[in-house]
Amino acid sequence: MLASKQNSELTISYLQDRFKHELVNYDNSNGLEQIIGNIYGVAGIFGIFIDWLQGKIKASPEELGEAIGKFANKYWVMD
Repeated sequence: MLASKQNSELTISYLQDRFKHELVNYDNSNGLEQIIGNIYGVAGIFGIFIDWLQGKIKASPEELGEAIGKFANKYWVMD
């Protein structure tokens, strides 16, 4: 649905900003590397999401969510 809308880029950009707002603490209390890592992770997840919406990744929403969750738990450490 998002991929077929003319304003899909705006919608995805809005969702990405909201996601970053929830996950990224910009006050530097966790250090610059942690901030960069969290922004990088959010951008990566949204890149995966966009590819999935465009049909480049063949998976159900549940399969995609589970795979992203496993990857994030293994490689993306958040404080």
